[in-house]
Amino acid sequence: MKIGQWQHSTGPQTHMHTLPIKMKRGLLVVFWSLFCLCVANTATGNKPKHPIEFDQLEISRKYVPAKQHASASKSPSSSSVHGGSQDYQRKRDKIIAMPGQMEEAEFTQYAGYVTVDANAGRALFYYFAEAPQDPSNKPLVLWMNGGPGCSSFGAGAMLELGPFSVHSDNKTLYKKKHAWNTANMLFVEIPAGVGYSYSNTTSDYHNTGDKRSTDDAYTFLVNWLERFPMYRDRDFFITGESYAGHYVPELANLIISNNRARGATNVKLKGVAVSA
Repeated sequence: MKIGQWQHSTGPQTHMHTLPIKMKRGLLVVFWSLFCLCVANTATGNKPKHPIEFDQLEISRKYVPAKQHASASKSPSSSSVHGGSQDYQRKRDKIIAMPGQMEEAEFTQYAGYVTVDANAGRALFYYFAEAPQDPSNKPLVLWMNGGPGCSSFGAGAMLELGPFSVHSDNKTLYKKKHAWNTANMLFVEIPAGVGYSYSNTTSDYHNTGDKRSTDDAYTFLVNWLERFPMYRDRDFFITGESYAGHYVPELANLIISNNRARGATNVKLKGVAVSA
């Protein structure tokens, strides 16, 4: 799936001059995200100026409780994923350029979906930015926003600590001076229904909660590590803000429990951090 060339709409801006600056910035990101989603659903075969390729093949393993959880595939690079290998899937997730990205990034970035429940059709969206310098020796950091309902991509990555943010023209991106870029940053939209994460089962949006969110986050992580096997043995940290103060420690506890379970995928959890 390719997101097409940016087409700036001046309609919404006619009412923005009376809004506070912080609200303006928030609306800019909201409009930007909604625009990308709309274009993704209506894009034609024309080659975009600023293409971004998201994955259309998804990992379909469902989370199994700790005592039954099987280790990840011994050959993730060649395992079948809806007709494609994990290596192919990772290549499909690689971003050529963000919409509105005018400068070439000095780091590699990815975005896509990881299925956490194939039966329900539930999948979580992620955005991943590798460290600009020596990424192969830098730790992996998972970021989650709170709410519940706050987008880790729209808020966490685009407004707070990701590599890019949106210019006041609501068309182009600029590089952040103080981005978190001394580690490999993984942003996940959680639970399903937040940001680009979704479920094909309507009841999922009414029956969500901390336990399901934690289980989905763990399933996402294990399956994501199959897609990116080079990060399996990397030092791993979990961090987030606001209501993620629930998600972070609960996910850490589940990782520790499953690490102790025989045959479970071992995640090298080194620490957690939360903020208000």
